[in-house]
Amino acid sequence: MKKYLSDFTIENKPERLIGILFNWKLWILGGIVGALLGAGIYTLFPPKYRAEASVIVDQNIEEAFYFFEDRKLFTFMHRETEKLESVAWSDDVLLDVSGGADKIDIEELRDGMLQLTYAQDGAWFFYADDQDPEIAEVVAGVWAEAFIEHSYAAVEISAELEVARDALEDFIADNPDAERRDINLYLADIRVLQESTKGISQYIDLAPNQITGLSAERVVGLGAFIIIGAILFTLALFLVLLFIPFKGDEENV
Repeated sequence: MKKYLSDFTIENKPERLIGILFNWKLWILGGIVGALLGAGIYTLFPPKYRAEASVIVDQNIEEAFYFFEDRKLFTFMHRETEKLESVAWSDDVLLDVSGGADKIDIEELRDGMLQLTYAQDGAWFFYADDQDPEIAEVVAGVWAEAFIEHSYAAVEISAELEVARDALEDFIADNPDAERRDINLYLADIRVLQESTKGISQYIDLAPNQITGLSAERVVGLGAFIIIGAILFTLALFLVLLFIPFKGDEENV
């Protein structure tokens, strides 16, 4: 026993460090104890379940905003994406989620239970976390479904915008070799009308990708708890043995 502890009681700190680093028994002990602690924490305080639903969003940019340069296209897509995001977190949508999942309070939904990740075009992922996997599955599915319903309800069709677009199409059909500056006159009017439209673009397409038959899994798995527990406990043990003064250290102070 004294031989085993000798590396930890060396008065010289550098020599003690070397002794600890090459003491393989320390690493094994720390890893085992830390892994057991991690598994124990996982058992006593299990992480929540997470369910994932997804919706495919297509803004049909080629129809909604043709003839514009790339910078304008990006601005248009960014603005429409912000509108869709606001719909996803709106009170009306969350009221539907609350009503479809055992009357969960809206503040609880916003306070970490729901998470949303998305690109401008492509798959939007709707996550719901809860200690009950069935509740997580229901909430994620209802949220994605309510998002589709309310997004379509927020579509705004501008008659003036359609007239301006038709005028541009007619002009190009009659003047196939028209110069860019002439086309820009029409585009300027279209851009103003698009920016003044508060609703969702009428060219949006939303399709459920997976909103039923969902499955929920733990946010963090048991393996992660075991690995992190082993690493943290071993590191803590190393620091304690290295920096806490032993009797010999105190006598030299």
